Order: sequence, then C-alpha cells, then structure tokens
Amino acid sequence: MEINSLKNITHSEYIDIYQAINLIEKNINFNLKEIEVKIEEATNYILSQDIISKIDNPPFNNSAMDGIAIKFEDLTKNTTFQIITLLKAQKYNNLKIKNTKDSKYPVCIEISTGAFLPPEFDTIIPYENIEFINNKLVKIKEDILNKIRKYQHVRFKGEDFKKNELILSKNTLITPFSLSILAANGIKKIKVYKKPTISLITTGNEIISLNNKIKLGQIYNSNKYSLLAYIKKYAKTGIIKHTKDSKKEIQKAISQAIKISDIIITIGGISKGKYDLINDILTEIGAKIIFKKLKVKPGKPTTFSIYENKTKKILIFSLPGNPISALFNFNKLVIPAIFKLQNYNYSPLIIPAKLKEDIRIKKTDDRLTMLPTYCYLDNNEYIIKPIEKWGSHTIGILNTINSYIEINTDHIPKNTILNCFLLEK
Repeated sequence: MEINSLKNITHSEYIDIYQAINLIEKNINFNLKEIEVKIEEATNYILSQDIISKIDNPPFNNSAMDGIAIKFEDLTKNTTFQIITLLKAQKYNNLKIKNTKDSKYPVCIEISTGAFLPPEFDTIIPYENIEFINNKLVKIKEDILNKIRKYQHVRFKGEDFKKNELILSKNTLITPFSLSILAANGIKKIKVYKKPTISLITTGNEIISLNNKIKLGQIYNSNKYSLLAYIKKYAKTGIIKHTKDSKKEIQKAISQAIKISDIIITIGGISKGKYDLINDILTEIGAKIIFKKLKVKPGKPTTFSIYENKTKKILIFSLPGNPISALFNFNKLVIPAIFKLQNYNYSPLIIPAKLKEDIRIKKTDDRLTMLPTYCYLDNNEYIIKPIEKWGSHTIGILNTINSYIEINTDHIPKNTILNCFLLEK
C-alpha cells in the first residue's frame, strides 16, 4: 500500500461540497490490497484484474426453441419429415445421425431448448409450427413455409463470447449479472480489492439504546442502525460503539477503531456546543483535519480528516448527529470514498426530471440546499415531488423520499427540468 505524507495536505475551514468531494478524492491516493473470493461472496466487490473467458459461449451449437431440427435444403421438396430421435439438453458425444434409406421422407430430430444441435441439421422449427401425423412423422404447417429461414432459432458456438476474449474488465463492480458471466465460464474464484473495514462511533449523552426505556430528554440511537446497514452493504464492519459526550470515552473508542479500520465514522459532537468535542480530539490524536464545515444544507457541520501511522492511512468522516444530515452526507461523501479505496469511481444515479410544483425557500446564506424529494415515473416522464415540511431532524420523511435536488436559489418554477439525485437505499 502506498502512503503519501500528510505534510502537503491543506486545511479548509468552510467549503463547497464539491470542493470537499475533490479533496477527499485527492487524499485517497492508495488502494486497499487484493484478496481472492469465491464468486458467491463477490457481489459489490471490485475486480482487481481482467477476466478472460476460458471457453466459448455457447460451448456448442444448440437450439433456441423446443421443436424439430431439420436440414434447410430438405425443405425445397418436402414439408413432411420422419423423426428419428429426441434430443434433450445434455451431452451427446456419441450421437450419430443416420438417414433411413427406406423412408421416402427426409429425417429430422425432436430437440429441446439448449440441446446440442448435430452438424447434420441447421434449422429449428418450433412445435407450434408443425403438426404430428403420427409418432414418427411430422408436417410443417403450410402458412409458415415462406417465413422459414436457414439457421433460424440456432445459437452458434461462441456467438456470445469466444475463448480468450475479455469478458470483465479490471475495476468492474461485481453485480449478480457479473456472477452469471463468471459462472458460465466455470470460474469459481476471482481477485478483488478488499472492502474497507468501517467503524462507527455515535456520540451523545441524550442517545440511548433500544434496550432502554426512553425518558424525557432522551432519544433512541437511530443513526446507528441506518448507517450500520449502509456499512454492511458496502464494506466490512469494524467497531460499532456509542459513547457519552466524554473526551476520554470518545478518544478511547477512536483509538480502538484505528487498530482495525480503514474508515472511521463518528456521529455528532462537531458543532460549537460545550460538548462538541470531536474536532479537538481529532487534533489531539494527530489526525490532520482537511475540512470541518460545508456550504450545504443539511449537513453543514461535517469534518473530514486523515490519520496516518507507519503502516496505514485512515479516513475519518465526522458527520452531524441529525439523521437527515448524516444520511445525506454519507451518500454524498462516504459511499464514493468507500469505492475509491477499491479503485472504482462511483457516481450516484442522476435522472433529469420535471418539477411538479414551484419551489420557494428562504435562503439566509450561500449554502447549497439538498432538498429531499420523491422522484417517480408518470406517463413515461420522470417527475420530482419536493417534500414541503422537512428539516435535518425529520426522520418521518425517510419513508417518503428516494432522492434530492440541489438548489442554490430561492425560487424554481414549476415544470423546470432538474437533475434528481437518487439516494442509495
């Protein structure tokens, strides 16, 4: 793993969110190590090497339909064929086709979808286009004779991809679709970049466990469960811990997380209150703060820092305690960083969509507003429905939103086409 010195990293106090994204990318100047995984465990990993096909696909000529296989030239004089065998989708190494000399009809075979097509035949006629005279003779329906083409419904060896062909490129995100390609090649294991180990530390005297009965002035730890779900989806789970607003407790938790983590996420404790201790603790442990405020709503109090020792470099994201702020900035900042560590350039799904109604907001500063929205398809057109009542604390909207739009003005008229950023769920 290549680690660059922190000496050249600049510190920005209050910056645009896209400046923040650029700074994060610039400071991920290393990749995690390669590992080998079974393909059944490979979903959401990033390939660390090209995959070359080991076989032709299909590996042999085969039928795309259930029906009969004929030799096309036999159609010029005949519409009736004699069935000599039934071929199912299995191996036919010793199959030999022989014409029956005493028959006045050319021969055909019944064949199943995916079954090997013997070289004596080149055209498939589906069952719906034939009539059985008896169990040995079939007749092709006259109304489709002029529509039959040579090689119809035949899948040829290697028409999908050929042996030694590039089928998956290095730095590809492995999806269920990728697994189908790998399995079709008989590939059991692949080399990928290790997923980062992420530790999550939530803070706050008022935050309580779900095991406790809530009292006046307390709130349940909702951030733990939402962000842990994201971590499990995209990474490996490190230390998951909640601390009180205690410098000693928080510093101990971060020190423990440093030992096993590639990314540390802290929640809460980064505003200007008496118990907002995170930024001071980061400085005390030797982390280099890259930025600690964003020109964005929600999510202004957000810190990104780097901790480096002799063996590793750790990314530390300190997100606000308000749930909407934490979730939006996890989507905007953390998910791309998770993939960047694996040499993959992640970008959210962005859909141009029409605004359903006017947007009017009271802007008191130059912050970019990430406005929660619901994006849906209506008559082949994507529509944006803004959420009217929301704040960085309003958990209730999470059941109705799937996206956000970015606004840097106080008014956008109805029917305006805007980029709608879909949230990862």
